[in-house]
Amino acid sequence: MVEKENKIFGLLGKNIEYSFSRGYFSKKFEKLNLQQYKYVNFDLQKIADFSSIIKKDSESIAGINVTIPYKELIIPYLYKLDIRAKKIGAVNT
Repeated sequence: MVEKENKIFGLLGKNIEYSFSRGYFSKKFEKLNLQQYKYVNFDLQKIADFSSIIKKDSESIAGINVTIPYKELIIPYLYKLDIRAKKIGAVNT
C-alpha cells in the first residue's frame, strides 16, 4: 500500500478570519477523500513573519493563495515568478 503524503494548503493575508476559503477547501478535500490535505489560514500581521512559516513547514506546504495586503509584498519571497505576475506586480497563488 502506498501511503499518501500530508500536504498543507492555505490562505496568506492579514486579518483573514472572515474568509470562506478554509471552510470551502476543507469540505472539498473531505468530499474528495483527501484526508492527507489540510487548508489553513496564514493570518500574518506582517509579511516578514512569512519566512518562519516557510522554514517550519517547507516540506509540507503545497500551495498558498495570497490576499490583501500581501499580493505584492510576497514577491521577494518567491523563488520563481510567472511572467504575467511579474508584469502586473502581484500574485494570487
